[in-house]
Amino acid sequence: MQARADLHVHSTCSDGTFSPAEVLAKAAARGLKTISITDHDTAGAYSAAQAAVPVLAAQLGVQVIPGIEISAYDTAVAKEYHILGYGIDTEHPSLNHYVEECRANRSKRAEQIVEKLHALNVPLELEDILRECGGGVIGRVHIATALYKRGFVSSPKQAFTRYLADDRPASAVKWHFSVPAAIDLIHEVGGVAVLAHPARTIHGLHLVNIVRAGLDGIETVHPQHDPYLQRYYEQFARAYHLLTTGGSDFHGSKYSDDTNLGKITIPHSCVEHLQQKLSTRRLPFE
Repeated sequence: MQARADLHVHSTCSDGTFSPAEVLAKAAARGLKTISITDHDTAGAYSAAQAAVPVLAAQLGVQVIPGIEISAYDTAVAKEYHILGYGIDTEHPSLNHYVEECRANRSKRAEQIVEKLHALNVPLELEDILRECGGGVIGRVHIATALYKRGFVSSPKQAFTRYLADDRPASAVKWHFSVPAAIDLIHEVGGVAVLAHPARTIHGLHLVNIVRAGLDGIETVHPQHDPYLQRYYEQFARAYHLLTTGGSDFHGSKYSDDTNLGKITIPHSCVEHLQQKLSTRRLPFE
């Protein structure tokens, strides 16, 4: 059986349900040879606090590619795109500066949302949210979960539809980091930049513009890409000489997450192409 890889999974360092070590164990149990933990706006899965991760990876025989998923914004079309960075130097000062700036702005946004919720007579406190994120970067999913656990909504989904979605009364503007800046940062810290789940956000000329900004690859395999879309993005990648990657976008809490891990995968040849690209920028990851 051909070795398979999943280059898009999340942990408790952002909005995932399982710790990096638990994600590794699940990946190994599903027969994956290579994974990348690509948490939102943090490389915390590779920090000193997760010292057990490389040891466990070696024990389980799973290769781990350092990764991150950067939230980037295109003001021209008023849309947020997610740029995956692979093979990054997780200790690089520029990356650490971005992560800290992003963490501070996410915390500020959470405080603004709490103030708006209070104005709506919803007494959620910042401490409730911090309890949910467990030291990771704060996302709206943590606020939604806190609202649900405090009994203010019947489900996390209702928290978004009633309060947190962009057009709802407790929404707050997110800090904007441009698409070119995200790609440049990934390159600066030795990685390759890949557009995540394009079918959710982008097509046509806008996609070409991101390629022109220095994009290295495109995520062709994703739970939201049906066979037609997968072929479309594979053809696009060939036309623009881009890497192709993919994965389950596993969080541990979404519908079909459990079955997608180990099922929504890419062949290991994609990892080899990624390694070749990385070798032109810095030493290959181990």
